[in-house]
Amino acid sequence: MMIVFVSAAVWYVALNEKQFLIQHVLSAVFFFMLYFIIFKQIGGIGFGDVKYAAALGFMFGLKEGFISIFAGTAAAIVYAVVRYILPPRAEKENILTVKIPYGTFLSAGAILVIAVKHIKLP
Repeated sequence: MMIVFVSAAVWYVALNEKQFLIQHVLSAVFFFMLYFIIFKQIGGIGFGDVKYAAALGFMFGLKEGFISIFAGTAAAIVYAVVRYILPPRAEKENILTVKIPYGTFLSAGAILVIAVKHIKLP
């Protein structure tokens, strides 16, 4: 899955924004380092999320990468709050140790950025 996304990101950047390629590479390094520090120091996310954030940074650049990750994180927070408010799904489920699929929410943020960037409203 990661190889497919990275190749799609390379294809996207190569077709759309060739002159800004170095900015996209630096954005990928920035998001990788940011999420790697979170992964190592705080925890709570997997290394796949670290690589995925770097791929989003490469695909979108710094500004749209922040928007994508912010939207995905906001959606994950809403999901976590709703899961906390609702009763547990299983009898022995501890709500404080439930794993949240963060990569899914990062994907939702990426889809939102792509939709807003490419949809032309009248």
